[in-house]
Amino acid sequence: MVAGGNAADNRVAFSADGGSSFNVTSTLPATGDIHAIVDYRLRNAFIIYAATDDPSSDIYCLVSMAGPWNFMGAPAAGNWGLAQWSTLYGNAATAVSRTIAPEELMPPTIEWDLLNAGLAGGVAFTREPVGLKISSGINLWAIDNRPYDSAAGTGRLWTFNDCLAPGLQYGTSPASAPSTPSSPSSSAPAPLAPAVPPREVLFAAPTPYEPRPDDLIPIFISDNSVADITFKWKPLTTAMAYEIWVATDVDFSNIILKKTVTVENRRAPAWTLDDKSGIRPGHTYYWKVRIVQAATGEKGTGDWSQTWQFTVAENTEGAPATSPPTENTTANLPGKAETAAPSHIPSIFNETWFWQIVAAVLLILAGCITLVLIYRRPRRM
Repeated sequence: MVAGGNAADNRVAFSADGGSSFNVTSTLPATGDIHAIVDYRLRNAFIIYAATDDPSSDIYCLVSMAGPWNFMGAPAAGNWGLAQWSTLYGNAATAVSRTIAPEELMPPTIEWDLLNAGLAGGVAFTREPVGLKISSGINLWAIDNRPYDSAAGTGRLWTFNDCLAPGLQYGTSPASAPSTPSSPSSSAPAPLAPAVPPREVLFAAPTPYEPRPDDLIPIFISDNSVADITFKWKPLTTAMAYEIWVATDVDFSNIILKKTVTVENRRAPAWTLDDKSGIRPGHTYYWKVRIVQAATGEKGTGDWSQTWQFTVAENTEGAPATSPPTENTTANLPGKAETAAPSHIPSIFNETWFWQIVAAVLLILAGCITLVLIYRRPRRM
């Protein structure tokens, strides 16, 4: 049991015996009225999450009751109003901060997202501890605190079905669902799985993650081959299969790869391109991804992600980089030697070891000349 203080006290009271006795924590880094919750998944230890109504408040965690509060690095400030069902959420007034693994506690290991897709411009969620509620699904609920106006779209009740959060999802049987956070040992009936989200949610466009537009894919100088390329993206909702396209132009008029990918980790999908026969050093390529099989098993074609690009490093060590194949390209015949690129500078002069040997020889020669001059100097009688 936890209870947050106000700006005058700026601490959190906690009880491990159901309220018979309380202790208090150290003061929070941000002052103001405090909303605190405890991680319900732990039985023999405390992890407390807290935030204040200060507009600059982060979300803070406390593991050792005698220790200091730690910054969790939420992506938006002013996270007053917390909710947790395994995943931790913070009401940041204009969006919701989310971390699927709050037990990671602090940067750089903890990862956050900002849930704002689909929200109307200028939304301002209620600024109070009950301003963010959670139900099985996982469904989040928040109220736009502006005056209600149907035509302007203000003052509405907003809901968000978090398909990435571990918990009771569509297609999950109640028997396998986790117990509710408010009463882990309760004998209340298990909650029902939510209705299947609409198709625009199931097939929503993913967000590209890697390779980034400024990434340079390395090559191996020895044989001019391209290193493995791993594509990563963040889905708005989990899916079973995706389709990846790679092209030499941003309009995808010259597509060199179309690949359907079944991912192992649906919450962090990724795929590594092993066959890079169409990828050449020194060239830029464009890629995009979309869902082709939703988490429900339904097949279709979802919305494309944004188009991102990556560039393959160019060989600058003397061997010419290969060019993309063209219609006039002639393959090398068996047994016919390839001619090296002409150069008026011998390649040995570009080697560091050659100049090191030259420097050593010059030093030895200078020493020998010095000894000869010393011994040839006339001696005085």
